[in-house]
Order: sequence, then structure tokens, then C-alpha cells
Amino acid sequence: MRTHLRRRRRKRKIIWKILFVLLIISATSYALVATGIIDLQMLGIKPQKKKATSVTQTDANIEELPEVDSTQLKMRMEDAKIAYSKIRFGMTKREVQQVYGHATQQIGEFTYILTPFYTKEGKLYSLHINSQSEYVTLFDTTVKKAWKNLKDILEAKYGASEKSTRYPLFIELKNDQYQFTDTWIIESKKISLGIQAEKSRYSAAVVITDLVMQAKVNEEESKKTLEAKVRAAQDF
Repeated sequence: MRTHLRRRRRKRKIIWKILFVLLIISATSYALVATGIIDLQMLGIKPQKKKATSVTQTDANIEELPEVDSTQLKMRMEDAKIAYSKIRFGMTKREVQQVYGHATQQIGEFTYILTPFYTKEGKLYSLHINSQSEYVTLFDTTVKKAWKNLKDILEAKYGASEKSTRYPLFIELKNDQYQFTDTWIIESKKISLGIQAEKSRYSAAVVITDLVMQAKVNEEESKKTLEAKVRAAQDF
């Protein structure tokens, strides 16, 4: 009887050992598959293939992209090269004078003064357009009307400005400075509309600038200022 019981116990121990070993093997195999060290085919298991979809995620994203109006883009790129009317950025002083022999131009209901600015190479990079300067007594009448005239013309061509504020009070203006009320950006061209205060007189003003050329001018001016400071320090 005792011998029979011992045999049964031995069998149970052997069975438990076999089950434990199988459990260890199964867990190890799963870990190897999960980490990519072995694949299912090495274990004799055929993975199920996913059904291919007719439209991939990439295709769906491409279909959602808005269409680009190439004609409109070309028009914007061409407009960005123009400072005003027939005056284009990069023109020489002589070329500008050939296009407009006079510094004054009739724009809408008012006459304005055109002041070009050139790089050291003699290329036009900015154009300032100012109405006639007036004293403070005409700030809220004549000057404001000249400002509104420019604003209406610019909005008719480019739409509402990207940045816009009200017409300023004259007490808010600092002498020999601009205060801009509206800004338009057309590719590399920036148009700023506002008021210029100069020697206690005021005028409506538009500053039209090629941003790329302006950056180069600013860099050259900063370099020139730094060199002047170095020379001054050496002579001190």
C-alpha cells in the first residue's frame, strides 16, 4: 500500500515539473516574439495577414490638401516686386526718374510726395508716400482725409489689413516718428499705413518696403555702426 502511494506521489511530481517547464518555455517564446528576436513562423505559427485597404492613410491626407491656385500665387509674387505702379524694387535712381519724372503724384483725391530709398549699390528697396504736411489744426480734417483716402485704396486692392488700429490722436505721436495704423504683407513686400510727425507737422504716410532688401540694409548699417564704435574705442 505504501509503495503504491509513493509511486502516485512521484508521478504527480513529474507531471508538475513537466507543466512548469512547458509554462516557462511558453512565456519565454512570447517574450522573444514581442521583442522581435524571433517571429511566429520560427515557432511554426502562421500570422494572419491584414486585408489591404483600397485607400492608405497617406492617400487620404493627400486628398484632403486644398488645391493651390497657381495663377493667384504668380500674381502675388509679381505684385511683391512692385513698390508703386510702375516703380519696381531694385530699380536704379535713373530708372525711377524715367518712370516718374516728378516727385509728386495724384493718388485718388489727394496729391502725395514720393520719396525713394536706395541701397549702397543704388537699388530701390523702399518707397515712402506722404501727403502734404499740415499743422495740428488740420490733423483731424485734412490729414485724416488723406490717410482715409490711402486706406480705402489699399483695402480695395489688398483687402482688409492684417493689423489695424484706429486713427491716432495727435498727442499720441512723437516728433520725427511714424505711427502706423495698418499693415499688409504680400510675400516679401510690406505696406505700412499711418501718420508721420515731423517738426510739429503731420502727414498721412505709406511706407512700402522689400523685406529681404531691408534686412540686408539693416545688416550693413549695424556693421557700419559697430565698426565706428571700434574705431572710437581704439582712439579713446
